[in-house]
Amino acid sequence: MRIDALGLARDDAHRASQTALTHGKGLATRIKELERTVAAIRSAAQKPECPTCHRPLPIAEAEIAIAPLTSQITDYMEQQQRSEAERRTAQEQITAADAELEQERARLLEIQGLEASLNSGTEYVRDATEDLQRREDDCRLLRTALGSRTDPTLQDARDAAHLAEVTRSLANQQDTVAHLRDQLSQSALEHETAQRQIAELGDVFYDPLEHERAKRAHGEIREAIARLKQIEQDLTNRQRYDQQRETAAAAAEAGSRQLEAARGQRATIGFDPVQLEAAIAAEREASAEARNADRAATTARHAAEAAVRERETLIEHHQRIEAIARRADRRQREHDELDRMYREFGRFDQHVAQLVTPQLADYAGELLAEVTDRTYDHVVFDENYGLRIFDGPEHFSIDQFSGGERDVAALCARLALSRFIGSQAAHPPRFLVLDEVFGSLDADRRAHVLAALLQLAGSDGPFRQLFIISHVDDVRISPALDEVWRVHEVDGSSKVENISRGLSVEDL
Repeated sequence: MRIDALGLARDDAHRASQTALTHGKGLATRIKELERTVAAIRSAAQKPECPTCHRPLPIAEAEIAIAPLTSQITDYMEQQQRSEAERRTAQEQITAADAELEQERARLLEIQGLEASLNSGTEYVRDATEDLQRREDDCRLLRTALGSRTDPTLQDARDAAHLAEVTRSLANQQDTVAHLRDQLSQSALEHETAQRQIAELGDVFYDPLEHERAKRAHGEIREAIARLKQIEQDLTNRQRYDQQRETAAAAAEAGSRQLEAARGQRATIGFDPVQLEAAIAAEREASAEARNADRAATTARHAAEAAVRERETLIEHHQRIEAIARRADRRQREHDELDRMYREFGRFDQHVAQLVTPQLADYAGELLAEVTDRTYDHVVFDENYGLRIFDGPEHFSIDQFSGGERDVAALCARLALSRFIGSQAAHPPRFLVLDEVFGSLDADRRAHVLAALLQLAGSDGPFRQLFIISHVDDVRISPALDEVWRVHEVDGSSKVENISRGLSVEDL
């Protein structure tokens, strides 16, 4: 059914619109996150040093880092525009589907009205056909009564009507004919009397008045004679008229009998006009109830279709919720497993700390004593590997010391850790790389640190090579270094140059 197809198409367009809207919101969130990241990088480029590595972030490097993020933002914006276009297209499809649905529903109602009209027309045609059949039966009965083998034509009907009219006219003129006969007899008597009187009069003298009276009487007599002739002519045709009247009377009598028979049949079948009116009213009421039932059925069908769609939506939501629940269970199991691993690793860390921290503290204490002229010669690590330094019989957290002392202690701890890791490896790296570790130290402490590093890199030390990256001048000219390499920019490219240790600071 087209309405069902349009409903499914509208649901598909609605789901596409919601998907595009959700995708667009997700892209908007990602764009905001990337824009915050770009803003943070640009803000860091404007600061004197990076908050992570404590080095200045050049604008060029910041732009290099920002470029892929900007490209990704542009790509997300294009995807967002496509999603918005898809959402608008889906909304237009929804609007078009709603319009078509309204048209189809109106067309369906019109068709249902036509069906009801057709049903009513069919009943009317059936009743008219039955009435026509009854009339044809009556005509056959009347034709049989008249002795006719064929159906009367229109001209026959007209002739019969004219004959009936003439017969009625003759019947109406019978009294007039009798009266005229009486007048004729009276006129004949008067004429004979007048003749006798004329004979008796003998010589007649002219009298104008009497002449006028005689003319009038003569005219009346002529008119009476003409009427008598017409009456005689009519009387001559009376036999034919009587035959026609008898035929018409027979037809009328047959019609009366047919009417009586029809009335008898109507009485037999129990025809009652009141019951007929009641039946017609009941039929109309039943038709109205049928139309209401059809509308109710249509409404129920639409409600059922809506319920089916809602059920499908609920099933889809239920399936999605079940999938989410399964993922949640899986994530919960993973969380429990990770939590167990975290606890195990925590216990392992505690175990390792109990085994490692004493030796690590010894290494760090030796280096710290060397660097600080034995001002501090003993340290310990807590359970979180936090460094605590002894000052006499008491130990304090590293946060309670000055910035330079904290940097020295942290460097010693890192060197101790490197030494410990190297000593535990089957094939130790035998080299150590230090990147900008002298920037926060004064000259004396830099000298002590270099001396300690020289011991670590000695023949008996754990390391054979030291790589120091530094911008501090007195570190670059230290006699503890075998070679000095300089990296500088030449014509837009980096150049590495091995320079002599004997050069002055100005030359370096």
